[in-house]
Formats: sequence, C-alpha cells, structure tokens
Amino acid sequence: MSQPAQAPQRRDPQRRDPAPGARIGPYRLGPLLDQGSYGSAFRAEGPAGEVVLKVTRYPDHPERRERLLVEARLLAELDDPGVVTCVDHGEDRGWTWFAMPWEEGVPLVQDALPRAEALGVCLQVLDALGYLHGRGVVHRDVKP
Repeated sequence: MSQPAQAPQRRDPQRRDPAPGARIGPYRLGPLLDQGSYGSAFRAEGPAGEVVLKVTRYPDHPERRERLLVEARLLAELDDPGVVTCVDHGEDRGWTWFAMPWEEGVPLVQDALPRAEALGVCLQVLDALGYLHGRGVVHRDVKP
C-alpha cells in the first residue's frame, strides 16, 4: 500500500531561527525550550547566570520586533511573585531579545502533581492573572 503524498514544507523566507550555541547580546544560547508565532525561547547563559532568552523569529519584521520589545518593557515594570520579570533586553545583529530568570522545574508530564497541589497552583495562576488584568494586561497564551 502506498503512502499519501505530503505537501512540501514551506519556510517563511523572512523567518530566521538562531541555533543553540549562538551568541546573542551577552548570552550564549543553550537548548531550545519552546517556539511560538513571534519567537523562540532558549535556556541561555549570561553574565548573571542562567536565563530564558526569548528571541524574535522575524528579525527583519519591524512590527514583530517592536511587539517583543513592548513585552520586555511591560514585564520589567511588573512586580508580582506569580509573574516572570524581564531582567535584560536589547537588539544584536538584527535579533531582538529579552531575558527572564531561569526557574528550575520538572515537566508535569514527567511528574504529575497531586490534585490538591495542582489546585493550589491553579489558584496562584489565577492570582497572577488577576494582578495582570488589574493593570490592563491580557495574557492571551496561558498554558497548563
């Protein structure tokens, strides 16, 4: 039995993804953690230790670069224990980026939380979202 033909993968010619090991600003990229429509998140090493570095995937697209910088500035102004902050941001050779503190953790698919603890975490997330909404910020990408 033959396999159905697959459509060729299209690559957006404006999109450039940095590679682990690359240096962006004062940071050396480690493993890729996640990719979204506007950026890629890497574990990275910098002058003050480990961070999560979010880098725009479209360095030549001014609107997307500006959106990433707006996000960085907004995070730098927030002060809540449930909301990650921006510790550094900038542009380097066309890449727009910002750094957030690295937090150790275990993926929930590897080690599920007991129900009572999971509900406690959900309440903390709701508190953080309430803090954001009280300042006119809508997250738009909350994930479990």
